Amino acid sequence: MGIMEALRFPTDFDGIISGAPALDYTGLVATSFAWATQANTGPDGQPIFPASKVKLVQDAVDAACDDKDGVRDGIISDPRTCDFQPSSLQCKASNALDCLTEAEVGVLAKWYHGPVNSRGATLYPGGIPMGSEPHWPRWLTGSGNAPALMPLFAQDFLRYMAFEPSAGSSAKVAEFDFDKDPPRLAPQARVYNAATFNPETGQISVGDISAFRQAGGKLILYHGWSDPLVTPQLTVEFYEALAKRSGGLRAAQGFARLFMVPGMDHCGIGTEGLGISDTGIDPLTALEQWVEQGKAPEELVATKAASGGQTLWRRPVCAYPTVARYKGSGDVSDPASFTCAEP
Repeated sequence: MGIMEALRFPTDFDGIISGAPALDYTGLVATSFAWATQANTGPDGQPIFPASKVKLVQDAVDAACDDKDGVRDGIISDPRTCDFQPSSLQCKASNALDCLTEAEVGVLAKWYHGPVNSRGATLYPGGIPMGSEPHWPRWLTGSGNAPALMPLFAQDFLRYMAFEPSAGSSAKVAEFDFDKDPPRLAPQARVYNAATFNPETGQISVGDISAFRQAGGKLILYHGWSDPLVTPQLTVEFYEALAKRSGGLRAAQGFARLFMVPGMDHCGIGTEGLGISDTGIDPLTALEQWVEQGKAPEELVATKAASGGQTLWRRPVCAYPTVARYKGSGDVSDPASFTCAEP
């Protein structure tokens, strides 16, 4: 909605914050959610990957990728640098709690990769990000008596919102066709989408935001790198496309800045493990200073708080494309021990 405001009503606001934006809503909730749901549905109609094995995968991903940012602290700063292979956990013999079955490995491979059609063309950029595992029980696997939410979102979207006319209550996520159905989303995409990924070109269409820019508007986007629901890669590609359309990154940074937050679940809802809550960053103060004082934000500071409210650690979240890099010495819980550097 924030990006749609900037595109369609460019003089409504002097500044806009857009957090975890579902920019290509049809591609996300129809195609991507259907892909993740089908990947985890067995021939018997039941989920394949159990919540009981989430921690196993989480620990393996951390072991493989935690220190990519220069320090082992339980935070994966950029999942795109993670090279964890699900097959490394496959059971050598019978199924056990400390390994994955072939079917479970297959689920992870599809989740991490993201949706494709029968020709192998990418239908939505980026799969479930590595490092998001602590948040899977809410969205992907369910936990205890609580079902996973993503399949429920996909079901109602495909029934009542994805197509024109609506498919109705008989529509099933299991029957979504990755060759035939994505093109049928086009009429509703024109209603919902602030940007649309084109599988034929592999490019994102970005609307004309020049009126917002010319009006002096300032835009802050942020997205959690550990968001398994509205997966973050599209936001990165949207910003890069916006920069290209605006005359380059430097020009785009004059009115729009992106902050990718390590450890943050969708909108900061989940704070499991090292997850950052929605109050763990403060984009509003940054926006106020930019609009009212002309001070463009170079970084936001992410704060991880304990359940009692006490601060556990703080870390800078740098304006894209720079990333927080450990200086090599100092307390890793102190943001002064990090610097914003080129990736």
